[in-house]
Amino acid sequence: MPPDDDPIIRSLRDAGIRPMPPAGTSPRFPAPRAVILLIASVLALLVFLPFLAGRLADWLWYREIGFERVFLTKIIAQWVLGAPAAVVAFAVLYGNARVALRGAEPRVRSPVSHLRPGPDLRDAAHALLARGLGWLAVPATGFVALLFALAAAAQWRTLLQAAYGTRFGVADPVFDRDVGYYVFTLPAIELVAGLLFGLLLITLIIVVLPIHLFHGEIERSPRGISVGPRAQMQLAVLAGLLLLVTAVRIHFVRIPGLLFGDHLPLTGASYVDLHTRLPALRVLSVVALAGALLVFWGGVRGQLVPMAVRAVVGYVAVMLLATAVPATYQRLVVQPTSSRARRRRS
Repeated sequence: MPPDDDPIIRSLRDAGIRPMPPAGTSPRFPAPRAVILLIASVLALLVFLPFLAGRLADWLWYREIGFERVFLTKIIAQWVLGAPAAVVAFAVLYGNARVALRGAEPRVRSPVSHLRPGPDLRDAAHALLARGLGWLAVPATGFVALLFALAAAAQWRTLLQAAYGTRFGVADPVFDRDVGYYVFTLPAIELVAGLLFGLLLITLIIVVLPIHLFHGEIERSPRGISVGPRAQMQLAVLAGLLLLVTAVRIHFVRIPGLLFGDHLPLTGASYVDLHTRLPALRVLSVVALAGALLVFWGGVRGQLVPMAVRAVVGYVAVMLLATAVPATYQRLVVQPTSSRARRRRS
């Protein structure tokens, strides 16, 4: 190492040039941690202060009228429903994000190598964006999971109704279930199925598809849409689960929901509902289940795109028939029969 009184070293020091730090160390920059902490605290207060003020006002009102227990029951129910929803949503969202990012990370080039204009600069930008996706995985999925938990916690009444439901002692004449099932249990099943469907849809559209599109696993080819082998299985699992949840919703929610049909001047299941719409919904649930199995098989065999297209086309075709056949039967059979019966009575 040259001495400090070397004329070259002295001229460089006088010009304000300092030596580079040793290898393995990074230059020190004064990080404004206090400013960052202050900004984060202000943002947190702006977000949570109105929420806390609203809760405090509710508590004061409930205490004033002597219903503190009702307020505490509401808070506990919201936490019981929202906390598990947040944990499950974060596990699903972040887990799928890591799975989608895992196979692409070894192929990312260093963002500081070959910073020449042209392809090398584009590769460096791609590498920086890829690392940015990895860094944003936790906060982004955590924020979405928080929103999902808040939406789930808003349905706390459905949770309490299912937990404290009771039997009515009267069974419906169609499915032979107690009326209490439709009042207390069915809304809870509908809530859980809807939350699962929404979570899977968010995971597929907001998390998994953008990552695979960014890494080139899904792209156009002369033969159509090409899906890389790394993305096929993950997309097949998510799409198959969506169809599976759809089949469950049809069987356990839509079919019992026929009893709540609004057919003026009466309410309930009509003749068309029981003789055409009910069999059509059962067939539709079977088609959705078969589509889920077909998509799973396509992911295993490396033929996700053609299998998924067949499943979607089949489901849409049967769904259109399940809508058109009852309407046609109502118009061509039920309405003329009702008109003839009214004329005979008159």
